[in-house]
Amino acid sequence: MPQPKGRPSVSGRQLRQKQNDRSTMVVVGIILGVVVVLAAGMYAWSLTRPSALHFADVTQGETNHLSSPTDPLPTPYNSNPPTSGWHWGGGVADPGVKTTPISDTITVHNLEHGFVIFHYRSDLDSATVQKLQDLTLSLQQQNPCIITEPRPVDNLDVPIAATSWTYMLKLDSYDESALRSFFASHVGRDNPEKICPVGM
Repeated sequence: MPQPKGRPSVSGRQLRQKQNDRSTMVVVGIILGVVVVLAAGMYAWSLTRPSALHFADVTQGETNHLSSPTDPLPTPYNSNPPTSGWHWGGGVADPGVKTTPISDTITVHNLEHGFVIFHYRSDLDSATVQKLQDLTLSLQQQNPCIITEPRPVDNLDVPIAATSWTYMLKLDSYDESALRSFFASHVGRDNPEKICPVGM
């Protein structure tokens, strides 16, 4: 039967091809939309995720040892809590959970060995302190080089800080994921004296 004039002939195969093309375009559009939404979400998350601060190594290849933990510092630390600098050369603090503050002149020596230290303000609520202590004990099973200690209220400007040699993470609230990540990334790394095992 002849086709009416003015209307092109369209076969069934051509119709199916056009429908397939439309379906493909819809699927591609949906995939692109999902990718854009995921990328925007990851970017927004990266802006809010706490990141570690890096401080210069103030030792600059020097020993920077004090003859006792109570000696006055010849020059001040370049961060608070300190991440490098003057320290007592006579010993380090034992790893684990501490309930009283340790002198910075001792803990800096721990950092030099590759330790990670979790500091918390002494007025932090007991439930959060318990979480920090439990996390410390858990991480210590994977790598012994960790200390958690309180810090005087007037000597820490955030509730929680984590330090390693030349690095510090400051937290406004307990963030287990951020603390675990900091520990894994910094324990036994980038420190002058390779005493602690690297990573977890």
